[in-house]
Amino acid sequence: MTGAFTIRESTAEDAPAYREMRLEALLAHPEAFGSDYAESATRPPSHWLERVSLPHGRERNNLWFAVGPDGALAGVLGVYTESMAKLRQVGTVVSVYSRPAWRRRGVADALLGQAIAWARAAGFRRLRLAVAATNVAAIRTYARAGFSVYGVEPEVISTGGVYYDELLRGRAV
Repeated sequence: MTGAFTIRESTAEDAPAYREMRLEALLAHPEAFGSDYAESATRPPSHWLERVSLPHGRERNNLWFAVGPDGALAGVLGVYTESMAKLRQVGTVVSVYSRPAWRRRGVADALLGQAIAWARAAGFRRLRLAVAATNVAAIRTYARAGFSVYGVEPEVISTGGVYYDELLRGRAV
């Protein structure tokens, strides 16, 4: 138990709740994600089931939820790896989101801590991520977790006629 929430791996039963939370995140913060709300909203149930079931195995990919005492999802974080042998030592942190009611309560910190510990145990050498250069709260969270900037990808996200740079961040595990 971490505060008023727990961290656990995703299960197939999480697919509907994950879909709801993911669409919430994409609608509220379109600049923070490469996925688009309209495209994601039309994806079939099998897409969401695949995302939470991790058919490629938990040894290289994983998805965690922060879950409140009522069982509702409070936050999410995923780690995925390339299938190519030369890149399998690096995990990419994706889909990080904390619901508004759970922000500033340690959800993202706990999810990142879980991902780092898991990556270390799985034999990864590094974790990396990309964050919108305008997302100050997320940047601070990633810095606390030891992720430092190694590059900038200019104007990579386009939404509503506005272009956003992403900071590329990484850390050893």
